[in-house]
Amino acid sequence: ETVEQEEGSREPAHHFTLKWEGSKKPSILRVLDEKEAAAALKKKKHKEGQPRKYTGDDSGNWVPLLAMECRGLEPYAFYPMSDEFVISSEGGCRFDEEVELGDGEWADYDADNDCPVSMEDIQFKFEAV
Repeated sequence: ETVEQEEGSREPAHHFTLKWEGSKKPSILRVLDEKEAAAALKKKKHKEGQPRKYTGDDSGNWVPLLAMECRGLEPYAFYPMSDEFVISSEGGCRFDEEVELGDGEWADYDADNDCPVSMEDIQFKFEAV
């Protein structure tokens, strides 16, 4: 959920803000939508890295899932919380409740298509562009 700014504020709408002791301006974090991410990557002359969905074909490869604009702070670790992710099986079964990725793995069963669904060795990293 974005935090809208008061009229006349120089800061854009954002998703997270933190005011450090002794700092005049707050630090902000804003999640970029698809168009904003493409524009930011183009501005930085970064040809790859557009955020997208992770698929079964991506197994073993890093895939950018999210683009953020950060001012005055730099995220360095991500700890997934329950129900932040939606996983779909190849058969189209959707798992959107109790998806816990904190242990680095997740498994369930797609009863409609009679097959197991799992993710293993899940890792997250931040890359500055």
